Amino acid sequence: MCGLLVAPSAAQAHPAESGSLDLVLNPGAEERSYAVGVDATMLADSSDDRNQIYVQINGSNGDNWSIELGAPYGQELTVGTYTGATRNSFREPGTPGLAFGGNGWGCNTLTGSFVINEITMASPNYLQDLDATFEQYCEGTGEPDTGHIVVHNPPPPPILTLAVTVDATGTVGSDGSVTLSGMVACNRATDIELYGFTAQQIKGITYEGNLYTSFRCEPGVTAPWQGTAVSNGPYRTGPMEVTANAWGYDSFYFRERYGTTTTKVRITRD
Repeated sequence: MCGLLVAPSAAQAHPAESGSLDLVLNPGAEERSYAVGVDATMLADSSDDRNQIYVQINGSNGDNWSIELGAPYGQELTVGTYTGATRNSFREPGTPGLAFGGNGWGCNTLTGSFVINEITMASPNYLQDLDATFEQYCEGTGEPDTGHIVVHNPPPPPILTLAVTVDATGTVGSDGSVTLSGMVACNRATDIELYGFTAQQIKGITYEGNLYTSFRCEPGVTAPWQGTAVSNGPYRTGPMEVTANAWGYDSFYFRERYGTTTTKVRITRD
């Protein structure tokens, strides 16, 4: 191995339930092995388009290794043999990608190959199963570093979904503000931020306002919400258009999720 390697961040990868890494490092044909739950932890991830996988292994002895395997751009990484691989981050179209390094070192340029014996990816970005072998020639010369990486994880949970509703009636107060309410349903627990936009036509003029509220949503139980909107002019009784956007964070898949609805509401006197 040679050269300084800057590994990709694993801050948003999933801990592997089980897995192992067996290495033969050159020069010297040094053998090293690691097993999750015995002497190592492992983080694993895949790209949303299933083109690449990323694995990081942290040994209890302080060792750390990272592995990237990628199919040619535009292709899904599947079972098979990939030859002519170059450094993953800099590979050309039509070329598979490979990057192995650790303990602060890796290859600036490389050639190599890898074999995917088993792979299961669940969108988005979840690596469920992997069994792969690889060999990597640092700077394209010398004896290769070789490895066998295995990852096993349980099936992932469903992606967070949010469904938001607005009640058919709202009320206007003496100060001209409008109070609206509704429900949010979620399939997994999350904190909700709800942003509402209101518009009411009064004598040819459109009065617009905003509301905001936050609350906790638990699966299987619809979460009620209520908020007050103040416009650039006093609201009145009558019809109003309301858009409600519910925002939640999917902490498993590391991404924002939204639910939205636009509806007509009848405003009555408080």
